[in-house]
Amino acid sequence: MPGKPIKVTFEGAHGAELAARLDLPTGPVKAYA
Repeated sequence: MPGKPIKVTFEGAHGAELAARLDLPTGPVKAYA
């Protein structure tokens, strides 16, 4: 079962709007990178 995605937008260094998607795991986090 896939995790829950979160859509995020933020302002970049030159003022442009940037977007990202964070995919959260379905269970507990096992490692960080």
